[in-house]
Amino acid sequence: SALAIKGSYDEALAELRPALETARALGERSGEAKALAELGRIVGVWRGDYQAGQAYFDEALPIARELGDRPALIFISRQLGNLGNSLGDLEKAKAHLEESLALAREIGDRQSETAALNSLGNNVQGQDDFDGALRYYQEGLDLAVETGDRGQRAMLTGNVAQIHYLRGDFATAKRLTERSLVLAREVA
Repeated sequence: SALAIKGSYDEALAELRPALETARALGERSGEAKALAELGRIVGVWRGDYQAGQAYFDEALPIARELGDRPALIFISRQLGNLGNSLGDLEKAKAHLEESLALAREIGDRQSETAALNSLGNNVQGQDDFDGALRYYQEGLDLAVETGDRGQRAMLTGNVAQIHYLRGDFATAKRLTERSLVLAREVA
């Protein structure tokens, strides 16, 4: 996961594929679901091979549901939502994202809650609902500030800037984009 987040997809895949096989050989279903979900995110969401990503998620989701593994369900649902956003299947994506958000709130996972709010903002922005997107982004941004998550603050500030840009408020968009850049450099 850490390798993939830094953009080292090939290295991440080289670690994940044997981890998946090991989890399967040991009958470690939770590890299997997590490896499948990470593979789905890298291949489908980040690399854009949507069909292959979907196949990984289709394997991971029933395992996580069977185990009642809420952290895995939060992650898988959010990634299925992100994948749906990319594919333009926005209603189905929104249902996955709302599930992720509800589960994150249920277990008090603030980082996943923030990520789900960001993804929901992306979803409704894709439906040209800029007010709705701004509400999700702002709620996520407030939570990121509260929890001290500078990476999410940078991303959400950039997304809020994009809404202002799309509305033609270029001065606000520029100011927020510059703020997002400062935050991103602090994290990097």
